[in-house]
Order: sequence, then structure tokens, then C-alpha cells
Amino acid sequence: MSNERMRILKMVAEGKLTPEQGEELLAALDAQTSQTVEVEVEEPHNEAMPRWFRVQVTDLHTGKTRVNVRIPLKLVRLGSRLGARFVPQIDGVPLDEFLRALTEEKVGRIVEVDDDESGERVVVEIV
Repeated sequence: MSNERMRILKMVAEGKLTPEQGEELLAALDAQTSQTVEVEVEEPHNEAMPRWFRVQVTDLHTGKTRVNVRIPLKLVRLGSRLGARFVPQIDGVPLDEFLRALTEEKVGRIVEVDDDESGERVVVEIV
């Protein structure tokens, strides 16, 4: 219960206000409280700021997408820092270059690999 409400009730109990006066004050307090509007402020979103780590696997022959995964970039950064202790590089791509691409927040492709044997293209990018 708010301090204002408690003070009004205490004044009624002490006889400083009549019950009717207390009721009017409480109603006015409720009206004032109901007019208060809470606004939730969202963090501004900058369209240029990357937000997703995307992995896409496409069939080279048909052009059809087989896999399309988007992961929040913050989650990938956290996981990559933890994984950096155990994996020094990813298929010839030094891990420090990979992590730099994540931390610089630049939009674009990190890796693009065509596998002729399986007929697939793998694209890893920040969008």
C-alpha cells in the first residue's frame, strides 16, 4: 500500500478526517494513479547493426535451400569465446579471424564453401 493511502487512513483513524473526506481523498488518489501511464522503452535498434549469425546450405544443382539457421549474434559470441579454448581453428580458417568478424559487427559473409562432391554450398554470414 502506498504511503499516501496509509497517511489518509491514519488521519481517518485519528479523527482528523471524516470517513467521507478520507473516501474522497482515496478516490482522488486512485484517479491520479490510474492516469499514470507506464511506458516501456525499448533499446533503439540500429538497422546497420548486425543481429544474427546465419548458416545456409544450398543445393548447387537446384539452388534450393536445404538448411537455413539464424542464431542471435550475442549467443554465438558467447559460445565462440567458450569454444576458443578447445578448438584452435575451423577447417583452415583461423579461429581468431572468425572471432574478429563476430566482434567487429560487420555485416556480410564470413565463409563460403562449395563442395562439388556433395553438390552443396555452405554460406556463413552475419546479417
